Amino acid sequence: MRLRLATTAFTCASAVALTAAPATAEIRTHHPVVRPLGVDVSSYQHGSSLDWSRVKAAGQDFGFVKATEGSSYTNPYLAGDWAGLRNAGMGRGAYHFAQPSASLQSAVDQARYFVAAVGTTQQPGALAPLLDLEVSNGLSSAQLVAWTHAWLDTVQHLTGRRPIIYTYAYFWRTAMADDQGFTSSPLFLADYHDRSGRTAPSMPLPGGWQQWTFWQYTDSGQIPGIAGYVDLDRYAGASVAAATWGATTGPVDLTPFRGQVVSLGASGPAVTALQQALRLAPADGSFGPQTMGAVQAFQRSHALPATGAVTPAMWSALIVALAPPAPVVGALASYRNQTLRTGSSGPAVIALQRVLRVNPADGAFGPMTTGAVLAFQRAHRLAASGVVDAATWAALLPAPVRPVPPVVGALAGYRNQVLRTGSSGVAVVALQRTLRVNPADGSFGPLTAAAVMAFQRAHRLAPSGIVDARTWSGLLPAPAPVRPAPPVVGPLASYRNQLLRTGSTGVAVISLQRTLHVTPADGAFGPMTAAAVMAFQRAHRLTPSGIVDAHTWSALLPSPLLAYRALVLRVGAAGAAVTALQKALHIPSDGAYGPQTYASVQAYQRGHRLTVNGIMTAAVWNVLIG
Repeated sequence: MRLRLATTAFTCASAVALTAAPATAEIRTHHPVVRPLGVDVSSYQHGSSLDWSRVKAAGQDFGFVKATEGSSYTNPYLAGDWAGLRNAGMGRGAYHFAQPSASLQSAVDQARYFVAAVGTTQQPGALAPLLDLEVSNGLSSAQLVAWTHAWLDTVQHLTGRRPIIYTYAYFWRTAMADDQGFTSSPLFLADYHDRSGRTAPSMPLPGGWQQWTFWQYTDSGQIPGIAGYVDLDRYAGASVAAATWGATTGPVDLTPFRGQVVSLGASGPAVTALQQALRLAPADGSFGPQTMGAVQAFQRSHALPATGAVTPAMWSALIVALAPPAPVVGALASYRNQTLRTGSSGPAVIALQRVLRVNPADGAFGPMTTGAVLAFQRAHRLAASGVVDAATWAALLPAPVRPVPPVVGALAGYRNQVLRTGSSGVAVVALQRTLRVNPADGSFGPLTAAAVMAFQRAHRLAPSGIVDARTWSGLLPAPAPVRPAPPVVGPLASYRNQLLRTGSTGVAVISLQRTLHVTPADGAFGPMTAAAVMAFQRAHRLTPSGIVDAHTWSALLPSPLLAYRALVLRVGAAGAAVTALQKALHIPSDGAYGPQTYASVQAYQRGHRLTVNGIMTAAVWNVLIG
């Protein structure tokens, strides 16, 4: 029953543990066995159709078929295989692959989902329901123990049969902390120490079990009628018919024996009933070492003296332990697809009785319940049939309220969450949309796990099926680099007080490069910029140092006098042009062309061999501007 679907990958570590991890202080007491043979299958074996008649002819007496996983997967081949096993005359069982979570409600939901798929299994030739327990999904042992009890009790209530537990020793001893409170369920043990199936598993078994009921001895068997590898199993009794419905109908009645004391060496009906109550196979009525071991295990788990003898106190404890658990009753709406009538029973009837105030609400649809249904139907002008059909359900139940669709944000908004099987909500919806899982229902089930593992393999990540930090990094696009805003470059004159040379950087260099037509104007004063500066300096008869100093800045920057070069100024003139002239001549700048300005102009004209007349003409402006 090892995982065959891509939706639920069985880890290599678990596989090694299954085949190689010895039990602590284990005593090896192998002995040859010749017992009924069987197989267990899932959709994995349906690469081609299964021929159950050929499987039967090859000596196989029974088969288990995977029915469900979690609360959202049903094996599409279940119905065909179930019918094929029946038609071939083989014992047939169905199993549920557990996906535990911290919520006990999930155990109840998965149990109901399983029973909805397989029914009560109260059919001739049908084996008891089977729980395939081999993953913990990160639960603590206490959480996993509670979850397992909830699933088993719910299925027992819904079917009337105590389920079988499939597991392997290493898992039970670690994930379940070797809990010994499950011996009332038959054990289906996976143990590959002898893949021929000839030598039985060693004692002691995990969990206090004194006997395995079914044994999976290989996951690589080959049987006519099934293409490829298949799991092969054995049954502990002489005939698997002893474990099917019809051979085990109804609870074991221990009350006739509660005053007897039976112990090692005893035989008879009391011992047979005891063995049936302890789920020992075969129940042969002989009190031997195996029965004594099972009695001691029960006594230890129920705080009784572990004497191995069955006293009245132990009979009483057994009767209490075998009493069916209290029914798990859901909301009335969860049963609306069932048709209830006289003779119906179970939690759906209890829920109906509670709504109609039938007392007691005992789960049995009898005359009182029929009367209440008829009264309800008449009051609501329905056909008074006493049968709870679709029309009656519609009147019983309030009109459904359509849920408001969740607001799903961008995937990146959930990157700090760890998502795994059992997770739900808008983060899962966003994940499913990204991985194109349909439907994107916000429930992280097998389909989503498979899509996550496929993504992880494609991106060379460990295919864990868990969306962790590494998987988020693969799912989300790398953030686009933040491009710095382009620098704001001012006019060249705003940088005239800076000394620029090779190695300088920044907006002053960009402004310089643009003025000197250096491409690219990248703000880095390198060889190209230095060469352009020296060329400029030579053209303006400056020392070609390549350094932008005060003289170079003066040559680079446009003269404020250019705006006035067309004006003729003389004594008596006034205004901005006169002020600019006075500043250029380094005399007080009052904006009035008087004697001092006149004398300064004459001195400038003499010094530059111009006509000395004290008047500012175009010729004088040109020389002054340079």
